[in-house]
Amino acid sequence: MVEQVEEVANAPSHEGLFRNYKFISLWLAGAVSSFSLSVYLLSEEWYVVTGLNLGSMLGIVMMVTLIPRVIFMFVGGTLSDRIERKKLLFLSDFIRGILVGLMALLVFLGILNIWVLLFFAFAFGSLDAFYWPANRSFLPFLVHEDQLTRANSVIQGTNQMLMMAGPAFGAVLIHWVGFKGVFAITALLLLVGSLLNLAIRETAKPRANGKQAPLSIFKDFKETLAYIKTEPYLITSMGTSIVINFLLSSPLSVGLPLLVKNVMHGNSYHLSLMEGGITFGMFLGAVIAGVFNFKKKRAILNLSLIGIDAIFIFGLSEVVSLWAGVLCIVFIGLFIAIGNVIGPALSQSYIKKEQMGRVQSLMSMSSMGLMPLSFALVSCLLSVGLSISFLLVASSILTLIFVVLVLVFVRSLWRID
Repeated sequence: MVEQVEEVANAPSHEGLFRNYKFISLWLAGAVSSFSLSVYLLSEEWYVVTGLNLGSMLGIVMMVTLIPRVIFMFVGGTLSDRIERKKLLFLSDFIRGILVGLMALLVFLGILNIWVLLFFAFAFGSLDAFYWPANRSFLPFLVHEDQLTRANSVIQGTNQMLMMAGPAFGAVLIHWVGFKGVFAITALLLLVGSLLNLAIRETAKPRANGKQAPLSIFKDFKETLAYIKTEPYLITSMGTSIVINFLLSSPLSVGLPLLVKNVMHGNSYHLSLMEGGITFGMFLGAVIAGVFNFKKKRAILNLSLIGIDAIFIFGLSEVVSLWAGVLCIVFIGLFIAIGNVIGPALSQSYIKKEQMGRVQSLMSMSSMGLMPLSFALVSCLLSVGLSISFLLVASSILTLIFVVLVLVFVRSLWRID
């Protein structure tokens, strides 16, 4: 009887999204965090490129951020299945706020060099490993399965809209108050976001026979991997994500600041337009995904959108005009966002709720596993004289070839809705 009552209490809500207090709390807390982090990321990138004049090190900074994220991601997912997710979200945002505040102080003292920045990058990556599994595994517990695509769309659309405003806000702050000011304000925003996480109402974790097994990361890892092997779509999704992120994500992430500085001869304002362009496109994509609420052939659609993105990234590598670059990046963001909505919604409908955090984190961990190597490779190729435009051309062509091969030879994807 107790188990039946607890099952009902843990059941996702059938009511409308905007009458679901739990969903609204998660939505608002995530929005503040996304805005804060978008301001921080632009500020960090521009500090490396102009404040330290070390553009070739940008890939190393991103690599150092990713390594702890990959290492600790499964630990974060395991904890999110066992303890209150809102506590993980609160601590992650709160500690990141303290770290960015320290960065502001070090800039003020004139001692924030590349080595100190790498330490902060490592710390941020470690905290991300606990934040994102908790955040991404929350939604299926708050809304009904039929609402997952639309709920993901609302969250993604809002986050992208704020991430579009974030770089512009960051660029204005850099111009008026410098790097120390922008880091200080970002720290304050992260602290506010951490408090909003505490407002999320979370039901008790599902338990078997009233007991919870002792924490064993290695055992949980083996059980989660065995579970994923029983779901062909999850295996295919993991493998595809590994290759796509290795080929495409790193050159694009490193490429934007370098294209603005070296090809378009722009400043932080122009970088904010480019980053604002991709987030504007992602906002439009999230809205489109929410309106159409895709439920058929989502696996094929997701992979096809990656191929289209590769074509636009090829175009981006050839432009020298700022506005042509912004146009390309808007379309890139649009197709990324549609995939970012339908992909998680499809995965969430396959994964058992009691394993949601662990499976999501293991899939994220695997997809990012080769990205540190990719960032290091991009930095090495840049340091030996290859241009970022050449790297974008090569990565986009290889990605397009890979997508075509998967669509042709992995026939099981065509049977998945």
